[in-house]
Amino acid sequence: MVYNIQGQVVSGGGCRWSQAETASPAETGVPMEIREIAVIPETCLAQVEEGQTPAQYVEPLPPDLTNSVSAALTSKLSLADIESVWFDVASIALTDVHSYLSWHWNGTCVTSHSRSVTTDQHGSTGWRLISKSNQHGYDCTKAFTRDYVHFKNSIFCAGIDTDVYYSPNGVVGGPTGYVTTWRHDSTASGGCTALMHFVWYKHSYRNVV
Repeated sequence: MVYNIQGQVVSGGGCRWSQAETASPAETGVPMEIREIAVIPETCLAQVEEGQTPAQYVEPLPPDLTNSVSAALTSKLSLADIESVWFDVASIALTDVHSYLSWHWNGTCVTSHSRSVTTDQHGSTGWRLISKSNQHGYDCTKAFTRDYVHFKNSIFCAGIDTDVYYSPNGVVGGPTGYVTTWRHDSTASGGCTALMHFVWYKHSYRNVV
């Protein structure tokens, strides 16, 4: 499926892309991706393609979440992850934030949760991690994780700083085991951002036992 999204023009050059997408139960167990395929940099109008992620690009769950599955054989447990990656024109990955959430539920309430995150600044391309933080929690109605990350590169654009912000990258899960919201909020600002494009991956598993 191909459609347009409207980003926000940021001061100094670049675009902010902010999407809070309601999840469909039909997506559960199906790895999906949203890929930028064209953009008008001056107005931040982008054309994106949404579809199933090829199997070779689906990453395994991190060990801490995988262990929580085996330790909860009699529980209702769901897992979800969202990965947001910026690439250059040669499709070389530049920055990457991968947020994971697991939560127990009983059909009425969320009863516990766990989260983790991996970041990669692909240092060989000159990117460096400036800061990262997280907000997470749960109540009866939801479990959530939100990761805030800032990367910088001073050589990508011939000495002009280029910054990437994730603010946030996250996911919300509900009391019936389904993802309720995927959140992708990312900004590329500064020099040569027209040479960058994003891909956003999402995957969820319900009632893993």
